Amino acid sequence: MLALYREKYWEWNVKHFHEQLAKHGIPYRYTWTKLLLQDRGFVEKRSQRTKHRRRRERKPLVGMMLHIDGSEHAWIPNLSSQRQVLIAILDDATNDCYYAKLVSQEDTHECMLALKQVVMKKGIFCSMYSDRASQFFHTPKAGGRVNLSNLTQIGRALYELGIEMIPAYSPQARGRSERFFGTWQGRLPHELKLHGIKTVPDANRYLLESFLPWHQKNLIKEPTQKGSAFTPYRGKSLELIFSIKEERTVNHDN
Repeated sequence: MLALYREKYWEWNVKHFHEQLAKHGIPYRYTWTKLLLQDRGFVEKRSQRTKHRRRRERKPLVGMMLHIDGSEHAWIPNLSSQRQVLIAILDDATNDCYYAKLVSQEDTHECMLALKQVVMKKGIFCSMYSDRASQFFHTPKAGGRVNLSNLTQIGRALYELGIEMIPAYSPQARGRSERFFGTWQGRLPHELKLHGIKTVPDANRYLLESFLPWHQKNLIKEPTQKGSAFTPYRGKSLELIFSIKEERTVNHDN
């Protein structure tokens, strides 16, 4: 086990490493594994953290509030000279991830694509929680309140669908998505490196076929209420809604 950690799984966190042991026919339990790695100095002992703030209660039903966020990181270790952005959409009630994709940048086009895929797959949801990035909100004064009367392209698309947009005003307010990305940053790059994945298309394929199924099997929470707040969408074309629409003024002779 120690040889495996040194030669193949170096820098993996203990829980992630322990999950791999079954593949090698090693039956040790998690606590035994952790104590041995700590005793040999392979991992540091961590002091118990105290809770300094109360976390917001999750929404009781799936589809009541979704989080959309992007995390720039060296997700593919074999592309160390480049950093990719992981765009993800999570359900507040369950921590389920409905969309995840590595892209070059988090912009209007990629976020619209993500939202359209979720609406096609799951239906209309009640609200979307995000940071105040320019693709989501217009903020007249840096660090100030957003202008909800001046909609961005994404804001206009969600307004057409009847979905409320909720801006976050601090990093702590987005703690749920920050913890999600922290977990993925501690796991996904190691797995991509282990499998020799060196390109963004291959990484996205691994995301869909292997990593998302693992997330759904191990990190999903049970909602406090049964049922769903998603409603089927039967309106006009989503291609038309999730497109760039701009108003133009022409001369009188036109």
